[in-house]
Amino acid sequence: AGYLDYVAAHGGIHTQELAESFAKEQSGGKTKTYMNPVAIKANGGWRYDYGNMFYVTLVHNAVDSL
Repeated sequence: AGYLDYVAAHGGIHTQELAESFAKEQSGGKTKTYMNPVAIKANGGWRYDYGNMFYVTLVHNAVDSL
């Protein structure tokens, strides 16, 4: 519910930038290596150390491949 509330308070539409902002805020800016192809393409292979800021993209990719 935390991210959904965050989206609602910031325009109501999920974006990758919004997901990154939320994850950065929740992690205090701490990052970790994340060698998923989506992350490698986006930023060289890292994510914030809270949740997964690429979750929506990963779900969309999985659905698109069905």
